[in-house]
Amino acid sequence: GVKEITQGTTAVATPPPPPSTTTESATTTAPGTTTGPGTTTAPGTTTGPVTTTGPQTTTGPATTTGPQTTTGPATTTGPETTTGPQTTTGPVTTTGPQTTTGPATTTGPQTTTGPVTTTAPGTTTAPVTTTGPVTSTGPGTTGPVTTTAPGTTTAPVTTTAPVTTTGPGTTTGPVTTTAPGT
Repeated sequence: GVKEITQGTTAVATPPPPPSTTTESATTTAPGTTTGPGTTTAPGTTTGPVTTTGPQTTTGPATTTGPQTTTGPATTTGPETTTGPQTTTGPVTTTGPQTTTGPATTTGPQTTTGPVTTTAPGTTTAPVTTTGPVTSTGPGTTGPVTTTAPGTTTAPVTTTAPVTTTGPGTTTGPVTTTAPGT
């Protein structure tokens, strides 16, 4: 006769994924979404949209060529280069150079201790404190701006909140101020 063999199956539970932690170079060529803490200790390059809803800490260079949206705190201790739009709704602290070639919108406080270069429109609705040079080559609309190092502006700047400058400043385009300016 024919013997029929029946093999049983055992269900294996799948553990939850750990927080996103990268200790080597991270390269992403498709959209990346992070809903928990993300820590990168080596250079990270992203060529698709990046959305972060939890804290983001980067200790190496960060290069983004697609839109970047951050809704939690972001701390960067190495250079950050963004060539697409950047939207930040939580605090941003940058201790290395920051270069943005697409629109940048910040609705939370931003503190930068290295140079900041913006070549496209920038809109800031919260205080910005900069202790290194600031260069802006596109129109900018800001909230309070405090600059303790040289600042150069080559395009129109419209300011609707106080501006205080404690170092030399050079302006080659029109400046409109609708609140006290020192």
